[in-house]
Amino acid sequence: MDMDITAKTFDGQGGRDEFQRKSIAEKAIKLLKSNIDISPMVIDGSWGTGKTEFCHKLINLMKEDDTHNIIYIDAFKADHVDEPLMTVLAEIIKILPEGPRRKAFINRVLPAVRYTLKNSC
Repeated sequence: MDMDITAKTFDGQGGRDEFQRKSIAEKAIKLLKSNIDISPMVIDGSWGTGKTEFCHKLINLMKEDDTHNIIYIDAFKADHVDEPLMTVLAEIIKILPEGPRRKAFINRVLPAVRYTLKNSC
């Protein structure tokens, strides 16, 4: 039986780096941790080139430091959603711990969500 793709790593248990992409992942992490202002990172490639596997390996490599909250959204699985903003916000809310920060975040974004939903109908 195949291993769950979300558990894949570059090395160790279930790991492999047959395309030598760990160094690319390490450079991406260094860029993401830097003080420069960057836009969202996009990983592009043809079908079957290993984008999804690379993403999960990158996520698992980043989780080793435990310094960032990481959200992964599969655009194809969420493609049925009419409001992509709702998908993103739901994933952000999932990682926020219960308590005042989570409630404050929801209270801040709720007016924008209501406005967006009202104007898109």
